[in-house]
Amino acid sequence: MLEDPDIKNYILNYAKKQYVERQDNPLDILPHSVVASKYYTTEFEKYKNELERLKKLTIEEAKSEEVTHREKEIHDYKEYLEINNKKMDVLKHRRLKIQQWDCPASLTELKNDMIDNISDDINLMVDRSKYESLLYEMSGSEFKEEMVERYQRIVDDLSYDVKREQKWANETNKMLNDLKDNLGDW
Repeated sequence: MLEDPDIKNYILNYAKKQYVERQDNPLDILPHSVVASKYYTTEFEKYKNELERLKKLTIEEAKSEEVTHREKEIHDYKEYLEINNKKMDVLKHRRLKIQQWDCPASLTELKNDMIDNISDDINLMVDRSKYESLLYEMSGSEFKEEMVERYQRIVDDLSYDVKREQKWANETNKMLNDLKDNLGDW
């Protein structure tokens, strides 16, 4: 067991920084143990259950859900467009004011860069293709297939996250136990 208090403090502080960096959780002290976040496990179970429910849908049930889903998507997208249009008006006004700005020659490059930047933002906001895709009415089997694929990807991603989080907790706890064995209690 290491007895030098300066070296022990250095090792503990270094380990704490490593823990904080990996967990993105500011701590004043190094914990004696950690547990994997429940977030990924909870989300995994939620999406896995929804995936199983979707797989069991009949074509008629899937069609009914498709109509409801599409109506909600259209409503949400119209709200998004309304908010976006307000932002677009602000950007257009700002661009116009900058274009009208009578700046010294030394600031012309800055002025043009701002105009280009705002124009790029406006061009990104103009795309209305999503709304057109929302108008497409799917059959029940198409909707079911699309939703099952979407949820399967989410479940697969969350499964990876659950394993990664558990691996992190196991590795961190091993490091903490090894520190305790080598440095004594802190």
